[in-house]
Amino acid sequence: MSAITIKKFSKPFMIGDAEVQFEFFPMNVRIRELYQVYAIHGDKKLRFHMQINDEGTFRIMDKARIPPTFLALESEFSAAILAS
Repeated sequence: MSAITIKKFSKPFMIGDAEVQFEFFPMNVRIRELYQVYAIHGDKKLRFHMQINDEGTFRIMDKARIPPTFLALESEFSAAILAS
């Protein structure tokens, strides 16, 4: 049985007419459960966390801090993590 390699990755997502690069950093190299996600929004670099839930999908934590355009991509972010 081969071990799963959990590592950081980057992926672009469309936000309106612009392509925005998101960086996903796992907080555990053995279990895919929590990621820090970074992206540029305006002139600021934002960081938010995504954590796996009981259904096996990743959800954004502390949604009040995240721009609505990022929140709309939550399921796409989760799919990217699960496919990584």
